[in-house]
Amino acid sequence: MVRKIINPDEILEPQSFNQIVFFTGAGMSAESGVPTYRGKGGIWKHYNWREYACQEAFEKDPVRVLDFHEIRRSAIRKCKPHSGYNVISKMENSFHNVSVITQNIDGLHFQAGSNNVIELHGSLWRLRCDDCQRIFEDFGKSYLKRMCKCGRYLRPDIVWFGDNLSFDIVQVAEEIVKSCDLYSLFYSHIGFFIWDILMVYWIFISWFTNIVELFTLRED
Repeated sequence: MVRKIINPDEILEPQSFNQIVFFTGAGMSAESGVPTYRGKGGIWKHYNWREYACQEAFEKDPVRVLDFHEIRRSAIRKCKPHSGYNVISKMENSFHNVSVITQNIDGLHFQAGSNNVIELHGSLWRLRCDDCQRIFEDFGKSYLKRMCKCGRYLRPDIVWFGDNLSFDIVQVAEEIVKSCDLYSLFYSHIGFFIWDILMVYWIFISWFTNIVELFTLRED
């Protein structure tokens, strides 16, 4: 059964755990200056997601949607991983039992040097063709290409409003969470959504032993 919730100030020895999972959300990115989607000053205060962040909008005007996501990429390109990212990366590279599950699509965990990262909501640095099922990495200042060879527009490989999470990615995340005995959540006060709830639920029904106290990174 769950033994205790660990205070964040408590010194932990990573090698004493079988599997460590860091779960990160919007607050993690906000600390690096990445504009959030919701909350005070959020992107959806200025843009209507129905016009920029759903499959219907993409099918109606793919150029407009891709232009919007290029603006998002430009804003993120100016941001650098803060020390929290570097601590997680250093721990991951020092111990074999550390994984990251993130809701964020900005790629900052990879930029900080982490490799064992599961991106639940995809990445702004990938495009995909829904016809060919091909996925392309794209780190250009502007998209290197917007059209697939098949003639279809490439769409950002991210989870939009109305999209389902990838079944394969969810399965991988679930297996990692089920195997962990230390679980740490980093999120914002506006970012605690259904996936966080499911993850915590899995922890409690799977006889995990240690949970790092929820740590809130606020935007204000």
